Amino acid sequence: TGSGHSGPPHDTGIEATYLTVDPRRPTGTVDVTLDAKGHPAYVIHEGVAWDDIPFTEDLQRLAGQCDAVCFGTLSSRDETSRSTIRRFLEATPETCLNIFDINLRQHYYSERLVQNLLDHASVLKLNEDELPIVCDFMNISDSLPAREQAEALVEKCHLTALALTRGHRGSLLVTGTEVSIHPGISAETADTVGAGDSFTAALAMGLLRNCPLDAINAHANQVAAYVCTQHG
Repeated sequence: TGSGHSGPPHDTGIEATYLTVDPRRPTGTVDVTLDAKGHPAYVIHEGVAWDDIPFTEDLQRLAGQCDAVCFGTLSSRDETSRSTIRRFLEATPETCLNIFDINLRQHYYSERLVQNLLDHASVLKLNEDELPIVCDFMNISDSLPAREQAEALVEKCHLTALALTRGHRGSLLVTGTEVSIHPGISAETADTVGAGDSFTAALAMGLLRNCPLDAINAHANQVAAYVCTQHG
């Protein structure tokens, strides 16, 4: 968080112990505009506090205690935070779910960055627009069906699991031994912002609890569909 913001109060139940306050930079903000179908476009402002996250001894200790970590390309757009995220991931236990919610936005990614972050990932979550980009980076044929591309990524990147979201058409979950296909849930869409993040959260909880893959897929779609019905 940036200057003038002390972070969420403890009585909300949100853990703020490891929140860093940057006295020089503003808190990160994003301008979101929605089209007629509730699909967003983003302006992600630069030079903000989360571009300059320092690596500390506290973060080193926290990393060693983690059951799951979620990260993406956007938070790695500047060198300081990119280095901190890499060091944090390297300090997590071997059993930790390192979930790469790839989140390709505007020009804030490169082939090298994606490949480096994939090296630290055990789970990859991406959408239909991102799949061909990642397959191109990893030299996987664009002529293959999406399911086979996902299976190839799991094998090539040594992933525990991969989640491919397809908007209103549901999602595909792939592990080294299983495939789960969910057709999606019909919902009155108000605003799709946050649907992908909520899907990732449900995915993480399901994997941590060793739930059946079909059950994880169904629950993640239910949560994401609900979020789509909510404004803001």
